[in-house]
Amino acid sequence: MNFEPTISALCYTFINKHSEKHQPLLHFPNNQVVEFVSSQYRNMPDYLKLPLFILTAIFDFCSIIRRGKRFHQLPPTIRVNQIATWKMSPLRVCRDLIRFYESLTIFSYYQIINN
Repeated sequence: MNFEPTISALCYTFINKHSEKHQPLLHFPNNQVVEFVSSQYRNMPDYLKLPLFILTAIFDFCSIIRRGKRFHQLPPTIRVNQIATWKMSPLRVCRDLIRFYESLTIFSYYQIINN
């Protein structure tokens, strides 16, 4: 299973939440951010890749139960709600997954726009 669409949807959602709303159209770093986050996953040791892959897949598929579509197929406003639900989950692993993707996304985003 390719989970790039899920990573991309997460990154775009976090960027939209944290970026300045009046970002000039000449500088659109979103795809670079997605590539950075994806490369961090690819560079992980194998013992971390599998759990992250499984948890990301669960995150992507769990919206089928409530919304009838996978996370990356949802409109941005509903994506924000699912992320917020996982951020407040009683399960630490759910909160950590969101923190992982959000941290990498925001770090990369500000690195790119400030260079």
